Amino acid sequence: MQHLFVSDTRYHTDSSFLIISIHSLLHALKMGFCLIYNFSNMQEMKQSLITQTTHRNFLFRQLFQST
Repeated sequence: MQHLFVSDTRYHTDSSFLIISIHSLLHALKMGFCLIYNFSNMQEMKQSLITQTTHRNFLFRQLFQST
């Protein structure tokens, strides 16, 4: 994305190029944080799902053994 702005002659003034650079950098950071955040949430959800399933299986076994 960055090299598009470099080759574009409209953005060769320093201040606007700097603003665009900062904006695209912030956007990239935001996307990165979102990805990391979602990934960690998915890991937590998967772990809790595994725990719930294991617990449920354990309860079913207890139930069937007692009868």
